Amino acid sequence: GFVSSSLRRDANMSCGENDQQLHATYDVIQLLSSFLTSIVGAWCAVQVAEAYRVETNKSTRNWLLFWFGVVLGAVSIWMMHFQAMQAKKLNCPNGEMKEQIYNVPLTLLSYVSAIILVSLGATVASYDVFFGRSTEENLNRVVELVEKRTSKNQSTSTV
Repeated sequence: GFVSSSLRRDANMSCGENDQQLHATYDVIQLLSSFLTSIVGAWCAVQVAEAYRVETNKSTRNWLLFWFGVVLGAVSIWMMHFQAMQAKKLNCPNGEMKEQIYNVPLTLLSYVSAIILVSLGATVASYDVFFGRSTEENLNRVVELVEKRTSKNQSTSTV
């Protein structure tokens, strides 16, 4: 099935006369595939994050942060959007289909950027005192911080 909409002609897209509109259709199966890709990628990212949480080896934890970036940035986010863009078909009023052309180096750069930026974000987040801990560990950490703060305040007020 296709969903359709109407778009003004882009300067690079020629449909004959200047005022003709491009007609856009969307392949619903490809859109659903895009959605499914996002869900599977997010599920895999959660699995990698859980492996990170229980891993004790620093080198392995660093690799898990990288793989988290690959799974979330490249699979769940980037591939979902790219598949959804592929679902869009542009047609002229005369029935001629316009091919979407992607700049390959720029497309690859966006793919690699997604991996690097999500990995970098996960690395920054991993320095948070609560990142990668269980709920019980988080609660214990809060208690420790409150006790430390309370004892520090008591020692400065007695001086």
